[in-house]
Amino acid sequence: MLLLALTGVTRLARLTGRTNLSAALLAGQVTLLAFALGQRAAGVTRVQSLTLNPNFLGHGAAMLATLMAVNAPLWLAGPSIILSAVLVALSGTRTAVYGLAVAVLVLAGRLWRTRRGAAAVSVVVIAGAALVSASNRLGDLTDLATTTFTSRREIWSVAWQAFTAFPLTGVGFARFAAYYNMHRPVNAIDYYAPHAHNAFLAAASEGGLLALAGFTALLAALVLTLLRRRAWGGLAVLTCAIVLNLADSTFWSGVVYYPLIAGLALTGIIELPQRPVLPRRGLERE
Repeated sequence: MLLLALTGVTRLARLTGRTNLSAALLAGQVTLLAFALGQRAAGVTRVQSLTLNPNFLGHGAAMLATLMAVNAPLWLAGPSIILSAVLVALSGTRTAVYGLAVAVLVLAGRLWRTRRGAAAVSVVVIAGAALVSASNRLGDLTDLATTTFTSRREIWSVAWQAFTAFPLTGVGFARFAAYYNMHRPVNAIDYYAPHAHNAFLAAASEGGLLALAGFTALLAALVLTLLRRRAWGGLAVLTCAIVLNLADSTFWSGVVYYPLIAGLALTGIIELPQRPVLPRRGLERE
């Protein structure tokens, strides 16, 4: 399935061109923003636009921003990052800010290499201003004493307990919520946790060493392949996905997984065979 998706994106980029593909992604971001603004106007504090929840919106926006920063022409990548910054702010997703920072740094680096230092600084300033001004939830990103970070530590503690109790098999996939319900702290901030809020702990707690080893091996193989091919753009998209999943578990959701596949494909992690040249009809027989 992964190879099929990689091949499909690579073929699509070859047929349509990266500029057209990037323009289509930007149009999608505009659509997401239109729905998000409508929800905010209706009084929704943390909007989700067309996604399942606000965290998915924020993580998807960060992944799209990184994908555009890597592959899109500069005149499309800049507006994309600004749109993503607004979407992240409207979603109120703190972890998405760290993923968005990867996109901002990539684009700033591209602009700097083309001797457009002023444009690089402008992108950073505008994206930062959009985040700071649009959501109060993003004001305590570095404060480890907040309710959110305290809740995460409680959930991570229960996830580690599940792993140590069942190190080989874990508690079973999609069973962490039930385990947390039975083993959460007495005065836990969150009475319900659907997952471990960390991709590595999620694999370990639900699938044990086998799942953790498989997930880690997958990431290591991707990193080594990207380094060997010097596919720095793909490495940036993968870095964004990993950063997003240090305090959440969205790696296997479409909002993260499909932009990651697109980033890997567009940075040349696979090479499609060239179409063979067939002899034209009507040639004289020898």
